[in-house]
Amino acid sequence: MTISLNGIVLDDSIIWEERHQSAGVAQEVRRTLGGSAVIFSGSLGAGVPITLRAIENFGWISKDTADDLLGIAAVAGGVYPLIYGAENFSVMFRHEDAPAVELQPFLARQTHYSDDYFTGAIKLLTV
Repeated sequence: MTISLNGIVLDDSIIWEERHQSAGVAQEVRRTLGGSAVIFSGSLGAGVPITLRAIENFGWISKDTADDLLGIAAVAGGVYPLIYGAENFSVMFRHEDAPAVELQPFLARQTHYSDDYFTGAIKLLTV
């Protein structure tokens, strides 16, 4: 399975955290002065969160890939194609849930090398 963000290929074992959660409906409940509930709901065409997570055992992110991800995350308002297997999405980084790219190196050192790896999260939002 291929997973890529704007052409940046990610490890095919990276975890999509919300993959099997219900996130396609928005709902708001308001109370009237008499205590009744008024419920507003609708389907989400966009705004569905996608968090890709590399953990200790799965989905490691190389330093070069981390640098590429941080580069595109630094573009304000950038919209990018996400390919997740046979599915295609248009996404942007969730900067309101900062940091949008949150990575921790396996080895803590001042200078990281191209063969170093990271774990952490890539926080996206469908548009």
